[in-house]
Amino acid sequence: MIVGVLDTGCDADHLELRRKRINFGYIPLKAEPGKIRNIRGFDTHGHGTHVCGIIADKNIGVAPNVELMAASVIESERHTTSLRRITIALDWMLQEISTEDKLEKPVAINMSLGFLPEWLPEPDQQAAQNGMQQIITTLVDVFKVLPIVAIGNEGLGKMRLPGRVRGFFVDL
Repeated sequence: MIVGVLDTGCDADHLELRRKRINFGYIPLKAEPGKIRNIRGFDTHGHGTHVCGIIADKNIGVAPNVELMAASVIESERHTTSLRRITIALDWMLQEISTEDKLEKPVAINMSLGFLPEWLPEPDQQAAQNGMQQIITTLVDVFKVLPIVAIGNEGLGKMRLPGRVRGFFVDL
């Protein structure tokens, strides 16, 4: 199985992850499609490493033998991200999992991130909602990827994108 993580990054030197091969990509703030920086994994905030650890730590991870991919799309200093960076990271991951040796492996992509449309200017809010809807639909329908997203960080009944994408969650 392959698990991708879009977050603040992943510390390749973490005690529980340092012997694990992690396919890591950094997506800069002003990233252009296809311009991923493949460098040794880092995480100046720690959240992405925490998520990767829950998944793949050698001693306490729920799936220590998965192939792990991590994309740094959130700047830890400001906790900002953008639909563009998410799209570039997902495109990179989809290219990586589309190689002949990985085509038959199940894939899940975790996005412990989110933004409220209200954070965007009024004209961009619906475009962001539609864009995220298209991303999730494409992951599921075309690539057969299981997306795992954060919900509930804002409190009961309040969800950020991508967690609030229509048809993606169960409204209790």
